[in-house]
Amino acid sequence: MVLGKLMKKLLKTTENLTENNRIFMRPEVISLTGFEDDNTAREMADVSVYVPSHKYGIVESIHNLILQEAVDLIMERDGVKL
Repeated sequence: MVLGKLMKKLLKTTENLTENNRIFMRPEVISLTGFEDDNTAREMADVSVYVPSHKYGIVESIHNLILQEAVDLIMERDGVKL
């Protein structure tokens, strides 16, 4: 599943940034975009989450869903209990 692969990549990025509280490598740039598929943010990013829709609410809702899942996975990885 594409979302699962993206979440693993996001988690790996956070691990690279937080090892011993020091940055060992350039952080990857992740873009969350929609509307036109040839936008600058998408082209500049290492990882691009593109929603092929011209409806603002749809694009924002899908991005929010992805970010919520990323937070849940990071909290689970770090042992945070709610």
